[in-house]
Amino acid sequence: MYNIPLKVKKTCVDMLEQGMSKRAIYDTYFKPLYDNPQSFESFRVSLGRWTKIKFPDEFTLTAGTYEGFTAHDATVQVSKDGEIIQAWIKQKANDFDPEDFLQAIKEIVNPYN
Repeated sequence: MYNIPLKVKKTCVDMLEQGMSKRAIYDTYFKPLYDNPQSFESFRVSLGRWTKIKFPDEFTLTAGTYEGFTAHDATVQVSKDGEIIQAWIKQKANDFDPEDFLQAIKEIVNPYN
């Protein structure tokens, strides 16, 4: 199974709120994104769960993401007024090259004799 990015979940919920049918969202948006997508029935259940998520806004994701990393999921704690109090942002490194990392260390750190 694959991890469905937060952006995809939010887009599906937005499409549903704009009046698209679950089948249309699945056929035109979700299904073409994956080589081996989940079935429509599984998607329908997942979409039902996604509609209950309080999605963090773009500012929260951007503010909590370090340079060189991409936010791919988030968990938020929301107050009774609907304001985000805390956000846990899951990130993954963009095209990380360990050789570049080692070279950067060698340039900054003096060798130990």
